[in-house]
Order: sequence, then C-alpha cells, then structure tokens
Amino acid sequence: MKYYPLSFYLMLLGFLEGASTAHAQRLPDTKHRLLAHAQHKPAATKSLKKGPEFVVATAVRRVNGGLSSTNLSAKRLETVGILDTRGLITQVAGLYQAKSNFSFASANYTVRGITDMDGQASSPVGSYVDGVFIPRQNGAMQELLDVSNVEVDKGPSGFAGGHRSEAGAVRIGTVVPDGTYHAALLGGVGTYDEYRLAGSIRGAIVAGKLFGSLSVDRHGRDGVDRMEPSRKQVNNIDYTTARAKLRYLPNDRWDMILSVEGTVDGSTKRAYADATNADPYMIHNPVFPKNFTRIFMLNQISKYHINEHLTFSAQTAVQGYDEDDYTQHSGDSYASNVDKNHYATRAYSEDLNLKGEYDGLEFSTGAYFYAENWNQNRRTMVLSSTSATNRDASKFNVIDLDQKINTYDASVYGEVKYYITPRLLLTAGLRFDREYYSTSAQMYQVGASTGVAWPQALDVFYNSAELNPAWSVNSHSARSMVLPELSAKYFISPNVSVFGGWSKGSRQGGFDWSASSLGSAGRTDAGVTFNPETLTTYEAGLKLNFFNQKLNVSGNLFYNVFQNIQYTTTDPSFQISRRFNAGNARSEGGEIEATFAPTRNWYLYANFTYVYSRMTSINSPYKSISLADGSKYNTSTYVGAPLANSPRYQANVGAYYTLPKFMSGSWRVGSDISFLSKTNYSILNNPQTLLPSQTYVNALLEWRSDNSRWTTLVKANNLVNHRYPQYAGAQQSGGVIYGQPIFYSDPRTVFFSVKYAF
Repeated sequence: MKYYPLSFYLMLLGFLEGASTAHAQRLPDTKHRLLAHAQHKPAATKSLKKGPEFVVATAVRRVNGGLSSTNLSAKRLETVGILDTRGLITQVAGLYQAKSNFSFASANYTVRGITDMDGQASSPVGSYVDGVFIPRQNGAMQELLDVSNVEVDKGPSGFAGGHRSEAGAVRIGTVVPDGTYHAALLGGVGTYDEYRLAGSIRGAIVAGKLFGSLSVDRHGRDGVDRMEPSRKQVNNIDYTTARAKLRYLPNDRWDMILSVEGTVDGSTKRAYADATNADPYMIHNPVFPKNFTRIFMLNQISKYHINEHLTFSAQTAVQGYDEDDYTQHSGDSYASNVDKNHYATRAYSEDLNLKGEYDGLEFSTGAYFYAENWNQNRRTMVLSSTSATNRDASKFNVIDLDQKINTYDASVYGEVKYYITPRLLLTAGLRFDREYYSTSAQMYQVGASTGVAWPQALDVFYNSAELNPAWSVNSHSARSMVLPELSAKYFISPNVSVFGGWSKGSRQGGFDWSASSLGSAGRTDAGVTFNPETLTTYEAGLKLNFFNQKLNVSGNLFYNVFQNIQYTTTDPSFQISRRFNAGNARSEGGEIEATFAPTRNWYLYANFTYVYSRMTSINSPYKSISLADGSKYNTSTYVGAPLANSPRYQANVGAYYTLPKFMSGSWRVGSDISFLSKTNYSILNNPQTLLPSQTYVNALLEWRSDNSRWTTLVKANNLVNHRYPQYAGAQQSGGVIYGQPIFYSDPRTVFFSVKYAF
C-alpha cells in the first residue's frame, strides 16, 4: 500500500468538506479565525486573561522559541534597508555572522558564542522558512523576498513543535496570500555591475476560497577580487530564487497552504588569498572556485479548527539540495589543499500538532518526524610532504571519498503556558527525541601512495584516473535525548515585565564527513559516531515599553553550559583533522536592545552584546609545537580557549529621519554603525587565525511618492571601504608558516533601486 503523509489526507478531507458545506452556515467569529469574513484579514486575538487595569497577553504570541527573541517585521526590515539575512546581525543583540561566508547561499550564525564553522554541519542555530528546518548551513542564507517577518530566538527551542534547535533559531515567515491584491516590481543597479530584478504578486483567485502568490528574484554582480595569472573575477553573485503559494479556505474550519520554492546559485565559492603575499587580496591558487547549487522545497500545511479552543495541524515538507563545486583551502600558487565536491541532501519532515487556548491556558503538543539522506563525493588534493623553502619538491596525495549518511529523528513534544494570576505566566515544556544514524563510506586513492609531484598532481586532480580502494566502512548508532523547559514571566505593569527560566537544547550527532586519511585513523574516524551536543541555558531579564510603545527596551543575562561540543578540527589523539566531540564549554554574558520612535519622522535603534566564552575541558591531550621564531603554535584546543567566531563585544546603532516635506513625495535619510571586537576564527586560537576588531558604516537615502506606489532607494555599504578578514588560517611545515589563507569582507558597494507597487 502506498504511503501518503497525514497532511495529504487532511487536505483531501478539507476539499471534501468544503464541497459538502459550500452553503453551510459559517462558524461564529473566534480568535482561531485567520480571516475576517468579508475582507479576509487576520482577526483579532483574544487575550488569555485580563486584570483589573491591563491586558496581559498580546495579539501575537510566540510559541516556538526560548524566553528571548527579536521579531523583525517586514516594515522594520524595509526601514533599515535590509535585503537578505546577512543584515540581521545589525538588528539583533546576541546574533553574529561574518560579512562574507564560504559561499553566497550559506549562513553561519552565532548566538551567544555558539556556532559551528563547518559548512556541512547542522548548525546549533537553526534556520527555518515557514516553519521548515533547513538542514545544513549551505543553502540557509535567504534573500528576503516576499517576507512578512523574521524572528530570531535565542536559547533552546522546539518544545512547541517542529525541528529542535540547540542554541537559537532564525525563523523567516513569508507572506500568506489573502483577499488583498498586491503586486510589486523592483529593479536596481550598483557598483561592480550589480543588478537585481524582482517581482511579486498575490491575491484572490476565487473570491473567498482560493488565493495565490508568486515571487521571483534575480540578483547578479561581478566579482570583487581577481585571480592570477588568469585575471578571472571571483567572489561574485549569481543568484535566482522563486516562491509560489496556493491557499484554499473551503470554510471557516479549514486553512490549507501549499508552497513550492527553488533557488539556483552559481556564485563562485569564496576564493582564498594568502596573507603572506604582497597583495593580500590577490588569489594565486590555480583552481578556480566554481559552484553550482540547486535548492528545492515543497511545503504543505493543513489546519483544522476543531472548535473555538482547539486547532489541529499537519505540516509536511520535502527538500532537495545539490551542490557541485571546486573549493580552495589555500591561497598559494600551489593547490596545496583543494576539493572537488558533490553534495546532495534529501530531507523529509512531518509535524502533527494540537494547539489549545482556554482562559488563562495555552498548550501545544504533538509528534515530529525527520529523515535526511546526505551524500558526498569529494576528491581532495593535499600535501603528503612539503618543504617550506622548496615547494617544487612537494608531493601530493589525491584521494576520493564516497559517503552516505542517513539520519532519522522521531520526537514527541509538549509545552504549556498558564497564567497563575493575571500578572504571572508560567511555561513548562518537555521534548523527547530518538535519533538513528547510519553511514557507508569508501575511500579511494588516486595515483601513487608516495604522492605525486607538482604540477602532475593538478592533472590527476582534474582528470579521471585509476581509483585504488584504500578502505571502506559501514556503521550505525542511535541516541535518545530528553529536553526540558521551565520559565516564569511576571508583569509588574502593562509596560514592564521580568522573566527567568531554564531550558536544555541539543543538536544531532552523527558520523564524520571530513575523513580523508589513507591510514587506519581515517577508517576509525569515519565509522565512529560523535555524540549530540547539548546546551543548558539559564536566563533572566526584563522588557520595558513606554510612551505608547514608542520606546521599547529589553535586556537579559544568560549562562550557558555545553557538553560534548562538536568541532571539525585537529584531534591530537589521531593527529588528523576530523569531526569529534572536543569537550565541554561555557559562555555567559548579557544583551540589551532598544528601539525609539520619538516622532513620526524619527526611528532609532541600538543594541549591545557581551559574551565571555571558554573551553572548560577537552577530550584529548593538549598539543602544540614550536615555530622557528620560538613562538608556540597550538595544534589542539585547550582549557580556557575562547570559542571560535565568538566576539566578546558587539554593538550596533542606527538613526533614520524623514525630512520635512519640501517637494512632491517624502525623503528619508539614515545611517547605521556596527562594531565587533576581535575574535579567533579557529578553536585552536593561534595568532595567525585571529580576526581584528571591525567597524562598518552604512547609509541610505530613500524617496517615496505621495501615494506610496513608487520607492527609490540608494544604499551604500561599508562606506569607509575597509576590507576586514572574515576567515584566517595557517599552514605550517617543520615549524615554518608557509601560507596563511584568508578572505575578506566586500569593499564599498553602492546600490540604487526603484520599486513600483500596485
């Protein structure tokens, strides 16, 4: 018998019920109704409980994240000129990611010092689009097309449904089509021959029943760096994405949405320069960093409103991700570390959820299932022997790795919110996950075991060659996790509240996908699981809003304890780079966010983050070597080392002002400044991988017509044109540093766009 997900049957039932009740009397208006009867606009939400002088609950309540979150509306994103998820870090305290990443379509978030530098890792900070979990960092970057809001959760999440996230989540919500017709066209040009063409349309297809939307975005730009001696441009943009939605409302009980979206990214992989070169921006690696990435997602949600208190929903999602690329790991004129990769991910998820709202009580419970099949074929060329003084004497090994990793996660969850008094809200949650992993891997050697000399090694890397099996492995494992949540929130007044809580998060374990050793260590590494990483968070804070919501301030203190922290780095027990549980760690600090709109003409924001992180124990012996100049070079992490890519200080301020009317339309100017302190890119924490403190200044000028149909915008990024390193590495042999691969943020760019909405 062929299997269909429950959401399919719910959709079928909705169609049948819609046909049989086409002329039936509608249900009375309740807080569950997503559309008002006539205009098809969101209905008001009833508060949970009222005190004598104030309403405790607001019309929009977050149900999936931790205690601290920042919700960015589409209007706020437009106000500050943010066009993709890289700009979110200026708006959210505690959130960080580099200005440029390994590929244009990848996102590597850090929340409160917690991150993972491996692009194929499941990030501790989850990415979601319309509730669907994006399984890998590659492909998680989103251009904010047809977006209704972005919510950033800080702390463990998943107690109320969906895929769990260990340390936080970036949740993108796209516009849901309704009876309101809207269309927009956008075109823009900028420096480095940048251009963007985008369009969107949504509205009713069948009045009161069927609604649809379509959005398309094309973004291109020439490269901002060049390679020698080919003079080819690299670090460009070649990105296309589209999303279509259908929404069917057979009656007041049913709401069904089907969406499909796809992305094609041909932007070059980030090309590495060498910091030891005379021109640190020139790329000398002879392997051109090609990339061709395809992403597909099908998402179906069926909601059934049982009565005015209960709603049942089923969400099914299918995803596909394929990437073909050449990836550089060194900026020297020898391809001393390069990969030719093919990655393919297929993921399926289903979330069955029951939500209830009663006077003073709200709950969410259900079951979640996730299956992922991840495949890679990777050809790697690495040095087998080298001389820092005579690179022509170097020898290379060229090896192939074919690997499949399957992950299955079945979980049940529940979260309850209850107002003990009109002022005191308690929240309790519990989640149980059972994970199963399996892997099969085959390593092949290309060429002689003693290595191939330069430049013949480059020919072997590019071209087909005899494959000699080196080793193979098949293995499987399973893990279970119980994750609790407990918090309290007290409303001192309608505008002042304090909160505190404790929760536990986790991200999946699995098998190493970076094994590249020809010896026994590689076989052992590829067949041994690393355990799930867990995080216990303690948090307390307050939220204030004054002057009729014109001034909003939130602040919190947090304390995080990590166990079995996952890293892809050198393991001194094996003397190879691999994926393993490096040890335990802690981070603590505080955040503050504020927005202020004193008049209709002014909008101001500011946020500040302090994070102190360090390793508290390691699972392997500490190792280091002495360089030729007598300094120490770490080859493993150590107790007291700060966590990677975790700046201690981060601050952002911005001001936007609408000029007094002096001609047709309205003019608005604005600027923002971002600062982050120095941070070490690597958990090894060597001077060669230390990134300096960085300051960025951006500005915008906007004109909007009196009827708001026309909008022109000039946005300038990195006004001071200072290119800061976003990645820094080091290569050494015999205690001599012979290369420091590095890549930078983009130079100053200016972009001019025109948008017409109707």
